[in-house]
Amino acid sequence: HSAVHGHWALFRVARVTGRHADKADAAARNLDPAKIKKEASYLREKPDFERPYGRAWFLLLAEEFERWSTEGGGAEPKRLRAMADEVAAGLLARYGEHPPSPDTPEYDNASWTLLRLHDWFEFAGDDASRQSVLKLVADNFLAPAGPTFARDARSREFFSRYGNWAALVASTQDAPAFDAWFAAHPADDLAPLVRLSATAHHQGTNWSRAWAMKALAAATGEKRYEQAFEAHVVEAMRHHELNKGDVWAYDHWVPQFAVYALTE
Repeated sequence: HSAVHGHWALFRVARVTGRHADKADAAARNLDPAKIKKEASYLREKPDFERPYGRAWFLLLAEEFERWSTEGGGAEPKRLRAMADEVAAGLLARYGEHPPSPDTPEYDNASWTLLRLHDWFEFAGDDASRQSVLKLVADNFLAPAGPTFARDARSREFFSRYGNWAALVASTQDAPAFDAWFAAHPADDLAPLVRLSATAHHQGTNWSRAWAMKALAAATGEKRYEQAFEAHVVEAMRHHELNKGDVWAYDHWVPQFAVYALTE
């Protein structure tokens, strides 16, 4: 998964900033069609490998690669489409057999995966599958009790469970459905986390809270969520200054969460 979202970040940064084209070109050369075919075969042979987290990131990579290529990257845009379609179909089938929950941790986080599925199917023009995702969300994510923002302060995870849940509902539901959900599950703690665990994995928490604040700001139109997003960015950048340079524990993944939060 780290290789997947590392490549994704290079394409995303190059596309939205117009800079670092050489890095994106190098990433595109890594996505050799013959090697991608082997990757797809490996996932087929090992259905539990990187499911759902890494596979969900692959959907984001496939979409970004196609956008980058189409907007001037130069590579064949649909190089990853067949593998992404297969990955998406497998994830959707899995949730059809085992209903997802908003209260799932880190690498098993269903909110993150369903948002990636929804966006992939929308991008690929597969409305039937997108409707299946919406039904999973309506059946499993709108009514139940679940995690809260306040719980993040006690958590030792790199995702905010409530944050991803809120981002999923805000991004996929119409206004009445979102409003009803939000009335029952309000955001109860908008302050960024200022005392994170020394474990580098937990530095991602503020970034996942940040992208949730951005989604809530878009869904509600309320300034306080924009301000909360900005406060999370400031605090997460403070942690960045303290942790950058540690390639193994920090650099290879946390800044990619930052790229997602700042550009999505």
